[in-house]
This record gives sequence, C-alpha cells and structure tokens, in this order.
Amino acid sequence: PGAKYLTLPGILGAGLPKISSEQQDAVSRAKKYAMEQSIKMVLMKQTLAHQQQ
Repeated sequence: PGAKYLTLPGILGAGLPKISSEQQDAVSRAKKYAMEQSIKMVLMKQTLAHQQQ
C-alpha cells in the first residue's frame, strides 16, 4: 500500500495535497521575505568587505 509513494514524483512532492490560496499566499510572502533577508546579508557582507580594505 505505502510503496506507491516511493516513486520519484512522489518523493519530489507530486503526491502532496493541493494547498489553499491563503497557504499559497503565505508561501509567496515567505519566499519574498527570504529573498529580502538574503539580499540584506549580501549587502552587509559587501559593506564590511569595503570597510576592511
């Protein structure tokens, strides 16, 4: 019974239930936030590198 989930698409998430639009909204907000944080970190590192030169 459980074996059918071991196929590659199942492992990659094709077997996941569809999410609601609210959940999808939350996911895209989280992605946006993560992207912003990542950019902030890069800019901070660049600033520090320039200060040390």
